[in-house]
Parts: sequence; structure tokens; C-alpha cells
Amino acid sequence: MPNVTARTTRLRYVLVPELQLFRVTILDSDRWTCFIVQPPFFRAVTGIGSGKVLGTVRVNADQLVSLTGMPAKKEVSTDDARSRFVQYA
Repeated sequence: MPNVTARTTRLRYVLVPELQLFRVTILDSDRWTCFIVQPPFFRAVTGIGSGKVLGTVRVNADQLVSLTGMPAKKEVSTDDARSRFVQYA
């Protein structure tokens, strides 16, 4: 498995044979979020073996962004925050 930082997220994955895609569930969140991903890409990002079709894996924030395309945290620049405040003030 690639080098992971202290903050990790648990994912549960299962290969859906009919689709030949992994159905992945993010376990460490308020709501369980699911997404699908192609097996070669998922294996490359997470480092799981080619024979694995079901299990759990821990990923860091960078790996999670690679898999989902969504940033782990929403960041707002200071200029953005100020301009929104001025609009509502």
C-alpha cells in the first residue's frame, strides 16, 4: 500500500461482476457515500492486489481526491469570504 498520512479514510469495496466495476463505500463519514470506479484505476490508487474483489482499505486525503474527484475539505479564499460578506452587509 502507498505511504499514507496520519489522517486516513476507510473504504469498503466490492466488485460487481455484471458491470466489472468496483462499488466503493466511504465508511468514515456522517452518511455512507457510494461511488463506482474501474478496477485497474482503483487498484493503482489503493495498492490492493489484482485478486481482491471484496474488502476494506484505508486511503489518505490525496488518494480519496483521486478516486472521487471531490476535495476532502472545501476551501474558501480570504478574498472570496470578504466579497461575500460585503454583498450581504
